[in-house]
Amino acid sequence: MKISLLVDSRSMGGIETHIIQLARGLYRQQVDVELLLFKHYQHHPLVEELKPIIPVTHLEGSITKLVYHLKNTNTVLHTHGYKAGILGRLAGKLTNTPVVSTFHNGDPGKGKTRLYNALDRLTAGMSSNIAVSDSIAKQLLNNCQVVPNFIQLHDIEKQKVEKTSSTTLATEVAYVGRLSYEKGPDVFAQITQQLSTRQPSTHQLSQRSLNTPICMYGDGPMRNDLKHKYPHIHFYGQVDMKDYWQYIRVLVISSRHEGLPLVALEAMAHGIPVVASEAGDLPHLLQQANINSCHSINDYPAFIQSIQQYLQQSNAERNLQAQRMQRFTKQHYSVEACLPRIMSVYQHAIQSHRITAHS
Repeated sequence: MKISLLVDSRSMGGIETHIIQLARGLYRQQVDVELLLFKHYQHHPLVEELKPIIPVTHLEGSITKLVYHLKNTNTVLHTHGYKAGILGRLAGKLTNTPVVSTFHNGDPGKGKTRLYNALDRLTAGMSSNIAVSDSIAKQLLNNCQVVPNFIQLHDIEKQKVEKTSSTTLATEVAYVGRLSYEKGPDVFAQITQQLSTRQPSTHQLSQRSLNTPICMYGDGPMRNDLKHKYPHIHFYGQVDMKDYWQYIRVLVISSRHEGLPLVALEAMAHGIPVVASEAGDLPHLLQQANINSCHSINDYPAFIQSIQQYLQQSNAERNLQAQRMQRFTKQHYSVEACLPRIMSVYQHAIQSHRITAHS
Protein backbone atom coordinates (compact mmCIF):
# COMPACT_ATOMS: atom_id res chain seq x y z
CA MET A 1 0.00 0.00 0.00
CA LYS A 2 1.25 3.48 -0.92
CA ILE A 3 -0.22 6.64 0.65
CA SER A 4 0.03 10.09 -0.95
CA LEU A 5 -0.72 12.94 1.50
CA LEU A 6 -2.04 16.00 -0.35
CA VAL A 7 -2.27 19.50 1.18
CA ASP A 8 -2.31 23.10 -0.01
CA SER A 9 -0.38 24.87 2.73
CA ARG A 10 1.19 28.28 3.26
CA SER A 11 2.34 27.94 6.89
CA MET A 12 2.33 25.67 9.93
CA GLY A 13 -0.91 25.05 11.80
CA GLY A 14 -3.02 22.23 13.17
CA ILE A 15 -3.46 20.47 9.80
CA GLU A 16 0.26 20.60 9.06
CA THR A 17 1.16 19.30 12.52
CA HIS A 18 -1.34 16.45 12.02
CA ILE A 19 0.27 15.58 8.67
CA ILE A 20 3.72 15.45 10.29
CA GLN A 21 2.44 13.10 12.99
CA LEU A 22 0.63 10.92 10.43
CA ALA A 23 3.57 10.77 7.99
CA ARG A 24 6.01 9.84 10.74
CA GLY A 25 3.63 7.21 12.08
CA LEU A 26 3.18 5.64 8.63
CA TYR A 27 6.93 5.75 8.02
CA ARG A 28 7.63 3.97 11.31
CA GLN A 29 5.09 1.31 10.33
CA GLN A 30 7.09 0.89 7.08
CA VAL A 31 4.22 2.15 4.92
CA ASP A 32 5.25 3.69 1.59
CA VAL A 33 4.22 7.34 2.07
CA GLU A 34 4.84 10.60 0.21
CA LEU A 35 3.85 14.26 0.63
CA LEU A 36 2.26 16.22 -2.23
CA LEU A 37 2.28 20.02 -1.82
CA PHE A 38 -0.20 21.55 -4.25
CA LYS A 39 1.62 24.89 -4.36
CA HIS A 40 5.17 25.86 -3.48
CA TYR A 41 4.63 29.17 -1.67
CA GLN A 42 7.93 29.38 0.20
CA HIS A 43 10.35 27.27 2.19
CA HIS A 44 7.89 25.31 4.33
CA PRO A 45 8.46 23.70 7.75
CA LEU A 46 6.56 20.65 6.48
CA VAL A 47 9.31 20.05 3.93
CA GLU A 48 12.01 20.58 6.53
CA GLU A 49 10.36 18.08 8.87
CA LEU A 50 9.46 15.38 6.35
CA LYS A 51 11.88 15.52 3.42
CA PRO A 52 14.60 13.68 5.38
CA ILE A 53 12.34 10.63 5.70
CA ILE A 54 9.77 10.68 2.83
CA PRO A 55 9.59 11.99 -0.77
CA VAL A 56 8.10 15.49 -1.18
CA THR A 57 6.65 16.60 -4.52
CA HIS A 58 5.65 20.19 -5.43
CA LEU A 59 2.75 20.24 -7.90
CA GLU A 60 3.21 23.97 -8.65
CA GLY A 61 -0.53 24.66 -8.35
CA SER A 62 -1.34 22.45 -11.33
CA ILE A 63 -4.28 20.02 -11.30
CA THR A 64 -2.76 18.58 -14.51
CA LYS A 65 0.43 17.68 -12.61
CA LEU A 66 -1.64 16.08 -9.85
CA VAL A 67 -3.57 14.01 -12.41
CA TYR A 68 -0.35 12.98 -14.16
CA HIS A 69 1.25 12.02 -10.83
CA LEU A 70 -1.72 9.86 -9.83
CA LYS A 71 -1.90 8.18 -13.24
CA ASN A 72 1.67 7.04 -12.78
CA THR A 73 1.39 6.06 -9.10
CA ASN A 74 -0.53 3.16 -7.61
CA THR A 75 -1.61 4.91 -4.44
CA VAL A 76 -4.34 5.98 -2.04
CA LEU A 77 -4.68 9.77 -2.10
CA HIS A 78 -5.24 11.21 1.39
CA THR A 79 -6.33 14.86 1.32
CA HIS A 80 -6.19 17.43 4.12
CA GLY A 81 -8.01 20.78 4.01
CA TYR A 82 -10.84 21.99 1.79
CA LYS A 83 -8.82 22.89 -1.32
CA ALA A 84 -6.89 19.61 -1.33
CA GLY A 85 -10.14 17.76 -0.69
CA ILE A 86 -12.01 19.29 -3.63
CA LEU A 87 -9.12 18.99 -6.10
CA GLY A 88 -8.05 15.59 -4.82
CA ARG A 89 -11.51 14.07 -5.32
CA LEU A 90 -11.69 15.48 -8.85
CA ALA A 91 -8.23 14.11 -9.68
CA GLY A 92 -9.12 10.78 -8.08
CA LYS A 93 -12.22 10.53 -10.26
CA LEU A 94 -10.21 11.30 -13.40
CA THR A 95 -7.46 8.78 -12.59
CA ASN A 96 -9.47 6.02 -10.95
CA THR A 97 -7.60 6.55 -7.64
CA PRO A 98 -9.14 5.79 -4.22
CA VAL A 99 -9.39 8.96 -2.12
CA VAL A 100 -9.53 9.43 1.65
CA SER A 101 -10.24 12.91 3.04
CA THR A 102 -9.68 14.11 6.59
CA PHE A 103 -11.91 16.98 7.74
CA HIS A 104 -10.08 19.07 10.33
CA ASN A 105 -11.99 22.33 10.59
CA GLY A 106 -15.26 22.98 12.42
CA ASP A 107 -15.38 26.66 11.42
CA PRO A 108 -17.68 27.34 8.41
CA GLY A 109 -15.65 30.45 7.55
CA LYS A 110 -16.71 33.59 5.74
CA GLY A 111 -16.90 34.72 2.11
CA LYS A 112 -15.02 32.48 -0.33
CA THR A 113 -13.80 30.23 2.49
CA ARG A 114 -17.41 29.52 3.47
CA LEU A 115 -18.22 28.61 -0.15
CA TYR A 116 -15.18 26.31 -0.45
CA ASN A 117 -16.00 24.61 2.87
CA ALA A 118 -19.55 23.99 1.66
CA LEU A 119 -18.27 22.55 -1.64
CA ASP A 120 -15.79 20.39 0.27
CA ARG A 121 -18.61 18.86 2.29
CA LEU A 122 -20.97 18.52 -0.68
CA THR A 123 -18.36 16.49 -2.61
CA ALA A 124 -17.48 14.30 0.38
CA GLY A 125 -19.47 11.44 -1.16
CA MET A 126 -16.62 10.99 -3.65
CA SER A 127 -14.17 9.91 -0.93
CA SER A 128 -13.87 7.79 2.19
CA ASN A 129 -13.83 10.26 5.05
CA ILE A 130 -12.31 10.86 8.45
CA ALA A 131 -13.35 13.61 10.87
CA VAL A 132 -11.12 14.59 13.79
CA SER A 133 -14.16 15.23 16.03
CA ASP A 134 -17.81 14.24 16.44
CA SER A 135 -18.91 17.84 15.90
CA ILE A 136 -17.20 17.94 12.49
CA ALA A 137 -18.57 14.51 11.54
CA LYS A 138 -22.11 15.78 12.12
CA GLN A 139 -21.58 18.49 9.49
CA LEU A 140 -20.94 15.92 6.73
CA LEU A 141 -23.74 14.64 4.53
CA ASN A 142 -22.36 11.10 4.39
CA ASN A 143 -21.05 8.76 7.06
CA CYS A 144 -17.42 9.00 8.11
CA GLN A 145 -15.04 7.52 10.63
CA VAL A 146 -14.17 9.72 13.62
CA VAL A 147 -10.46 9.44 14.36
CA PRO A 148 -9.19 12.14 16.70
CA ASN A 149 -5.97 14.05 16.30
CA PHE A 150 -3.01 12.20 17.77
CA ILE A 151 0.59 12.78 18.71
CA GLN A 152 3.93 11.03 18.64
CA LEU A 153 4.67 10.36 22.30
CA HIS A 154 8.07 8.99 21.25
CA ASP A 155 9.12 12.50 20.21
CA ILE A 156 7.88 14.07 23.45
CA GLU A 157 9.56 11.46 25.62
CA LYS A 158 12.80 12.04 23.72
CA GLN A 159 12.52 15.79 24.35
CA LYS A 160 12.09 15.14 28.08
CA VAL A 161 15.28 13.12 28.18
CA GLU A 162 17.15 15.87 26.32
CA LYS A 163 15.82 18.66 28.57
CA THR A 164 17.07 18.94 32.14
CA SER A 165 14.86 21.85 33.22
CA SER A 166 13.29 21.98 36.66
CA THR A 167 9.53 22.16 37.12
CA THR A 168 10.04 25.57 38.74
CA LEU A 169 10.74 26.95 35.25
CA ALA A 170 7.12 26.37 34.22
CA THR A 171 5.27 29.53 35.28
CA GLU A 172 3.66 30.83 32.09
CA VAL A 173 -0.03 31.06 31.28
CA ALA A 174 0.07 30.55 27.52
CA TYR A 175 -1.90 30.63 24.29
CA VAL A 176 -0.51 28.46 21.49
CA GLY A 177 -2.01 28.72 18.01
CA ARG A 178 -3.03 30.92 15.13
CA LEU A 179 -3.92 34.50 16.04
CA SER A 180 -7.19 34.61 14.12
CA TYR A 181 -10.78 35.32 15.14
CA GLU A 182 -12.07 31.73 15.22
CA LYS A 183 -9.29 30.78 17.68
CA GLY A 184 -10.25 33.57 20.11
CA PRO A 185 -6.84 35.10 20.94
CA ASP A 186 -8.71 38.29 21.90
CA VAL A 187 -10.65 36.28 24.48
CA PHE A 188 -7.38 34.97 25.93
CA ALA A 189 -6.04 38.54 26.06
CA GLN A 190 -9.08 39.83 27.93
CA ILE A 191 -9.07 36.94 30.42
CA THR A 192 -5.38 37.22 31.22
CA GLN A 193 -5.46 41.00 31.47
CA GLN A 194 -6.95 40.44 34.92
CA LEU A 195 -4.26 37.92 35.95
CA SER A 196 -0.99 39.73 35.61
CA THR A 197 0.85 42.93 34.91
CA ARG A 198 3.65 42.65 32.36
CA GLN A 199 6.71 40.87 33.75
CA PRO A 200 9.81 39.35 32.14
CA SER A 201 9.09 35.95 30.60
CA THR A 202 10.61 32.95 32.37
CA HIS A 203 12.96 32.05 29.52
CA GLN A 204 14.24 35.63 29.40
CA LEU A 205 15.49 35.39 32.99
CA SER A 206 18.90 34.20 34.12
CA GLN A 207 17.36 33.07 37.41
CA ARG A 208 14.12 31.21 37.98
CA SER A 209 11.08 33.26 38.84
CA LEU A 210 7.75 32.77 40.58
CA ASN A 211 6.12 35.41 38.38
CA THR A 212 3.22 34.55 36.06
CA PRO A 213 4.17 35.66 32.55
CA ILE A 214 1.35 35.76 29.99
CA CYS A 215 2.57 34.50 26.62
CA MET A 216 1.29 33.99 23.10
CA TYR A 217 2.97 31.56 20.70
CA GLY A 218 1.86 31.77 17.09
CA ASP A 219 1.11 34.29 14.38
CA GLY A 220 -1.84 35.50 12.37
CA PRO A 221 -3.90 38.48 11.21
CA MET A 222 -4.81 39.68 14.72
CA ARG A 223 -1.25 39.88 16.04
CA ASN A 224 -0.55 43.60 15.46
CA ASP A 225 -3.88 44.69 16.93
CA LEU A 226 -3.40 42.46 19.98
CA LYS A 227 0.16 43.74 20.57
CA HIS A 228 -1.13 47.30 20.49
CA LYS A 229 -4.06 46.70 22.87
CA TYR A 230 -2.57 44.23 25.37
CA PRO A 231 0.93 45.14 26.59
CA HIS A 232 0.75 42.54 29.37
CA ILE A 233 1.30 39.75 26.80
CA HIS A 234 4.68 38.51 25.54
CA PHE A 235 4.41 37.65 21.82
CA TYR A 236 6.83 35.02 20.53
CA GLY A 237 5.44 34.51 17.03
CA GLN A 238 5.80 31.25 15.11
CA VAL A 239 8.32 29.09 16.96
CA ASP A 240 9.21 25.41 17.33
CA MET A 241 7.22 24.61 20.46
CA LYS A 242 9.45 21.73 21.51
CA ASP A 243 11.82 24.38 22.87
CA TYR A 244 9.09 26.16 24.86
CA TRP A 245 6.69 23.64 26.43
CA GLN A 246 8.98 23.41 29.48
CA TYR A 247 8.11 27.01 30.42
CA ILE A 248 4.30 26.67 30.29
CA ARG A 249 2.35 26.10 33.51
CA VAL A 250 -1.21 26.39 32.10
CA LEU A 251 -2.41 26.29 28.48
CA VAL A 252 -5.54 28.32 27.70
CA ILE A 253 -7.57 27.47 24.57
CA SER A 254 -10.15 30.20 23.96
CA SER A 255 -11.47 29.11 20.54
CA ARG A 256 -14.82 30.15 19.12
CA HIS A 257 -14.71 27.23 16.64
CA GLU A 258 -12.71 23.99 16.92
CA GLY A 259 -12.44 20.38 15.95
CA LEU A 260 -10.08 18.63 18.33
CA PRO A 261 -6.99 20.85 18.60
CA LEU A 262 -3.65 19.08 18.57
CA VAL A 263 -2.25 21.70 20.89
CA ALA A 264 -4.47 20.40 23.70
CA LEU A 265 -3.07 16.89 23.26
CA GLU A 266 0.51 18.17 23.08
CA ALA A 267 0.06 20.10 26.31
CA MET A 268 -1.45 17.12 28.12
CA ALA A 269 1.31 14.84 26.85
CA HIS A 270 3.79 17.29 28.40
CA GLY A 271 1.83 17.17 31.68
CA ILE A 272 0.42 20.69 31.24
CA PRO A 273 -3.20 21.29 32.34
CA VAL A 274 -5.63 22.83 29.85
CA VAL A 275 -8.30 25.46 30.47
CA ALA A 276 -10.58 25.63 27.44
CA SER A 277 -13.75 26.94 25.85
CA GLU A 278 -16.61 24.61 24.98
CA ALA A 279 -15.75 24.60 21.26
CA GLY A 280 -15.77 21.41 19.19
CA ASP A 281 -14.77 18.25 21.05
CA LEU A 282 -12.86 20.05 23.81
CA PRO A 283 -15.59 19.36 26.44
CA HIS A 284 -15.50 15.65 25.60
CA LEU A 285 -11.70 15.54 25.68
CA LEU A 286 -11.36 17.26 29.06
CA GLN A 287 -14.22 15.26 30.56
CA GLN A 288 -12.55 12.04 29.37
CA ALA A 289 -9.30 13.18 30.98
CA ASN A 290 -11.10 14.08 34.21
CA ILE A 291 -10.13 17.75 33.83
CA ASN A 292 -12.91 20.01 35.04
CA SER A 293 -11.81 23.22 33.33
CA CYS A 294 -14.00 23.67 30.24
CA HIS A 295 -16.13 26.82 30.24
CA SER A 296 -18.47 28.95 28.19
CA ILE A 297 -16.36 31.32 26.12
CA ASN A 298 -18.10 34.30 27.76
CA ASP A 299 -17.54 33.11 31.33
CA TYR A 300 -14.29 34.94 32.07
CA PRO A 301 -14.54 34.50 35.87
CA ALA A 302 -14.69 30.71 35.44
CA PHE A 303 -11.60 30.77 33.18
CA ILE A 304 -9.73 32.88 35.73
CA GLN A 305 -10.74 30.64 38.63
CA SER A 306 -9.52 27.50 36.83
CA ILE A 307 -6.22 29.15 35.87
CA GLN A 308 -5.62 30.31 39.42
CA GLN A 309 -6.37 26.87 40.82
CA TYR A 310 -3.68 25.33 38.62
CA LEU A 311 -1.20 28.07 39.48
CA GLN A 312 -1.74 27.41 43.18
CA GLN A 313 -1.18 23.65 43.03
CA SER A 314 1.69 22.19 45.00
CA ASN A 315 4.47 20.41 43.11
CA ALA A 316 3.18 17.06 44.39
CA GLU A 317 -0.37 17.78 43.13
CA ARG A 318 0.96 19.00 39.83
CA ASN A 319 3.20 15.96 39.27
CA LEU A 320 0.37 13.56 40.10
CA GLN A 321 -1.97 15.29 37.65
CA ALA A 322 0.74 15.39 34.96
CA GLN A 323 1.30 11.63 35.22
CA ARG A 324 -2.44 11.00 34.92
CA MET A 325 -2.76 13.20 31.81
CA GLN A 326 0.24 11.55 30.17
CA ARG A 327 -1.21 8.05 30.75
CA PHE A 328 -4.56 9.17 29.35
CA THR A 329 -3.00 10.71 26.23
CA LYS A 330 -0.96 7.57 25.55
CA GLN A 331 -3.99 5.33 25.90
CA HIS A 332 -6.42 7.34 23.73
CA TYR A 333 -4.56 9.88 21.56
CA SER A 334 -1.19 8.40 20.65
CA VAL A 335 -0.14 7.24 17.18
CA GLU A 336 -0.24 3.67 18.46
CA ALA A 337 -3.89 4.11 19.52
CA CYS A 338 -5.16 5.93 16.40
CA LEU A 339 -3.08 4.86 13.39
CA PRO A 340 -4.68 1.39 13.08
CA ARG A 341 -8.07 3.11 12.65
CA ILE A 342 -6.73 5.25 9.81
CA MET A 343 -5.18 2.18 8.18
CA SER A 344 -8.61 0.52 8.26
CA VAL A 345 -10.09 3.53 6.41
CA TYR A 346 -7.39 3.14 3.74
CA GLN A 347 -8.29 -0.53 3.35
CA HIS A 348 -12.00 0.33 3.16
CA ALA A 349 -11.31 2.96 0.48
CA ILE A 350 -9.37 0.43 -1.61
CA GLN A 351 -12.06 -2.24 -1.26
CA SER A 352 -14.90 0.22 -2.03
CA HIS A 353 -12.98 1.45 -5.06
CA ARG A 354 -12.54 -2.10 -6.39
CA ILE A 355 -16.25 -2.85 -5.91
CA THR A 356 -17.23 0.37 -7.75
CA ALA A 357 -14.76 -0.32 -10.57
CA HIS A 358 -16.22 -3.80 -11.19
CA SER A 359 -19.89 -2.85 -10.89
